[in-house]
Amino acid sequence: MAFIIVCAFLLQRLLTSAVNYLNQLRKDVARTHVRDSAMVNLSK
Repeated sequence: MAFIIVCAFLLQRLLTSAVNYLNQLRKDVARTHVRDSAMVNLSK
């Protein structure tokens, strides 16, 4: 029984880490997109 609890805990930590990583990646992509758009507007 304890093994199942430990596995569930580790799986939850793994999923949380994955979600946090994806959110950070999305923010970085959005930031890059905004910066690129600003550069395009400046070069017009």
